[in-house]
Amino acid sequence: LMVFSIWNEKNECLSWDETDDWCRLLDLRTVPVLYRGPWDEAAIRALYEENRQPDPMEGYVVRVADSFTYGQFKTSVAKFVRPNHVTTANH
Repeated sequence: LMVFSIWNEKNECLSWDETDDWCRLLDLRTVPVLYRGPWDEAAIRALYEENRQPDPMEGYVVRVADSFTYGQFKTSVAKFVRPNHVTTANH
């Protein structure tokens, strides 16, 4: 399991920098950062092709670097999954 967010007691997702700091303190692994910068849909889509391995990865998570509340989750986090990935009602 790799960490892509940590939430505080106020149900707020910590910023990426704070998440990274806590992971270092707790000896947890964060997901690899493939891109950090302003939203660029073409660059984000290209990440899948650039980072494919012989066994295709499941996908990746895109999130804002700033902190956000639980109510902002739907507009702050997204998950890209590879074609033909197993789908469930939760994806």
